Amino acid sequence: MKTTQKCLIEALQGESNAIVRYADFADVALKEGFKNIAYLFKALVETERVHQKNHLRALGECEYKQELEDWPVSDTTSNLQYAVDGETLEYKSAYPSMIKQIRKEGSNEYQKVAILSMTWSSAAEKTHAQVLKIALKAIKKGMDLDVTQIFVCEVCGNLILSKELPKSVCDICGHDALFYKLVKPF
Repeated sequence: MKTTQKCLIEALQGESNAIVRYADFADVALKEGFKNIAYLFKALVETERVHQKNHLRALGECEYKQELEDWPVSDTTSNLQYAVDGETLEYKSAYPSMIKQIRKEGSNEYQKVAILSMTWSSAAEKTHAQVLKIALKAIKKGMDLDVTQIFVCEVCGNLILSKELPKSVCDICGHDALFYKLVKPF
């Protein structure tokens, strides 16, 4: 269980830092006049909170103390690139590595819950990276992200850009579309 706890705490640190970082990035985007990119960062804060909640639930009674890292807050283009790089690292490397370590430790209920939480987070981080890349392309053309509404799955943290509430189950966790919550724009 030590490895599982260590991995969950590491994942929690990453998600906790992303929450604060993306809130800062949203402020910068608003100041620079990119209201929809700010809206995307606000939605990402909500997704990372879902991941944080799931990891905390998986961690159970273990002691956890949040430690915030320093990170560069720059212009919106740089912040988007930083976010793309971070999300990509999480889904390609960090989460798969932690899942592998936990599987080596065992397969009791505790490990299964931790793996499920991390599997959902990893899949959602891939979606986040894809959407951030779209925003990065837009801003490099001098444009804002073309989005009207953003929905977040409250079970796994999946993110959907849509004009209306999704009608099908979540692609990541399989929960009903009723678990999608509209993130209110600024």
